[in-house]
Formats: sequence, C-alpha cells, structure tokens
Amino acid sequence: MVYDYTKYVNTIQTQIDKYGGVVYITNNLDCAVDVPTGLNTCNEITVKLNGVLTTFSDTVVDGTDVLESDRLLLIGTSLGRPLIGNTVTIDTVLYRIIEIKDVNPGVTQPVAYNLHLRTFTLSADLTTLTATIRSLDIGSIIIDPTAAQDYYKWFVLAHGHHADNITTLVQQRPYYFNEMNSGSVPALNRWGDTSLYEYLTETYVSRLSVDLNELLQAVFLETGGFIPLGADKISLLSLEELTGIEGDLGSSGKYIDYFSNDIRRVVIDEDSKENTKYWTRDVKTSTTGYVINVLGQVETQSMANLYSVRPIIFVQGANIVSLQSDGTYEFQF
Repeated sequence: MVYDYTKYVNTIQTQIDKYGGVVYITNNLDCAVDVPTGLNTCNEITVKLNGVLTTFSDTVVDGTDVLESDRLLLIGTSLGRPLIGNTVTIDTVLYRIIEIKDVNPGVTQPVAYNLHLRTFTLSADLTTLTATIRSLDIGSIIIDPTAAQDYYKWFVLAHGHHADNITTLVQQRPYYFNEMNSGSVPALNRWGDTSLYEYLTETYVSRLSVDLNELLQAVFLETGGFIPLGADKISLLSLEELTGIEGDLGSSGKYIDYFSNDIRRVVIDEDSKENTKYWTRDVKTSTTGYVINVLGQVETQSMANLYSVRPIIFVQGANIVSLQSDGTYEFQF
C-alpha cells in the first residue's frame, strides 16, 4: 500500500509559514555559452517562499565543512527539491546552496528540505559562478584543477594578513612528512638555514602545478626575531601566528584570528585520515623546534623527527575562482 504523507507535509509547511520568513530561491536554467562574448548565460527563475533560517551549532562549525557564517534553511516540499548551486536571497544577503538534506524521519518521501547555505559575494563584472579570492569566506576550499595529485586542496586562512591585497592559503590536509633539520646546526638558529626551509622552497614548491606557481606572490616573513633579506612564496605557519605566543627566539609575525582554539589548530593527515603533528617554522634551540600536536597544542621536538609539513602560500586577492557543485572553488588560470 502506498501511504499518503500529505497531512505531514502540510503540517510542517504550516509550522514553517508560522515561524519562518520570506526567502527567494533563484535557479539558473538552459545555460549556454554566448558565442560572441564567450560568457555563460542562463535563464533565471526566482520563486518566493517561506523558510526557517538558523545558525549551525558550535559543535559542528569546523571552519572547513561548516563555516561560522554558514546558515541552515528549512523549507517545505511544495515547490520541489532545489539544486546545489541555486542562490538564496534572505534580507538582501546572497547565499548559495552547497548541500541539501531530505527531512524524511522514518519514511521514504521527504516532508521538508534542510539547505546548507554559504554566503557568496560576487564582483559586479563577474558571472554568477565566479568570484575573487578576497571575497571568499575564511575556511573556503580552493582546488587546483591542474595539479598532478588530487590532494592539493587549499584552505582560505586570511585576507591581507601577511601583505596588503594578499590572501594566505594553507594546505587543507598535509601529505608529506619531513624533519626540520638533517644537516649542520642552522646558523644563529635561523629558520632560513634549516633543511626544512630548503625542502619547502626548492623541492615542495616544485610539486605544485606550473599554473599555481605562476600565481604565487613573495612576502617577507618575520621568524624568531629575524626578517629575511629575501621574500618567500611558500612557508609554514609560525608559533605566534598559530597561538599568539612568541617562541624563545622572538617574534614570528602576528597571530591569525582563525586559530581561536586548540581544535582549529588540529590537522588531519591526508593519507591516514588521522590527526597528525606538524611543524611550525619556529626554531627553539639548535636541535629543537616547535610542533603542533594531535590535540592542537604546542610541543618542543627534536629537529631530527619526522612530522607533517603543512605549507602556506600567498596569492593576490583579485585572482578569480569558480564555484563547484560541492561548494568548493577552483582556481581559474
């Protein structure tokens, strides 16, 4: 027997109408490339309906899959299931749907939809599926579509922190392990004289795609009280950037607001899918350096130990990325 869930659908819609507010969902239909201009053009259909907008619980906000600015919208099923990538306007704020979950407790037919929304700031001269990197929320994920390996995913960490008009990206999940120093003692305990610095700036950067390398910008990074003579396109986060605390050798840049608690310093290894220790760029003594452990806390470890390498890179905020159906972005080279 086919059961009729209409009364349950109607009951939920009544509650949404009572406690919700007006939202507008826009769907792009019949998209095609306009030959003369080369632009992607679509027919837009916007529908008005009621929905209940809420924030996510702090327990699920991880800065990656769920951002602090993300919202959860409950809507009824009367207009059908929306699509990932549809835009939602609520009180003049533009969101994009990045995930949809059916609400069907104990039944096969959905009685409502929970929409995971993410704010999406558009430049006036851009198409509806592209944005500048500086407009992305902290925690947005950017993928290099030309990378030889699929694990090169970059996490938007800060805008304008290390230099004006520069966005700092950090690798979402580290893949490689390395010692901090394997040769002679670094001169004056400087980061720039460690073998890990050489590995990053010569070997690691060469593993990035040619296209991404062309986007990288060089910035001057204070480390352990030293300001180097040359600027770097790739580096590691410092103890002070991660915790707000100076190392024994002195200041290493400025604290980054994202790292407001231990959980936000925890990193998962790409290969094992488990929490991993990773190096900072701060030397402590001639034989030790600072590490962030699996609980997001600081440890002092021998430079000879192998720990994860989680690099940061620097790109211009004006660079363009395109939104993907899963809510991530891709570099547009």
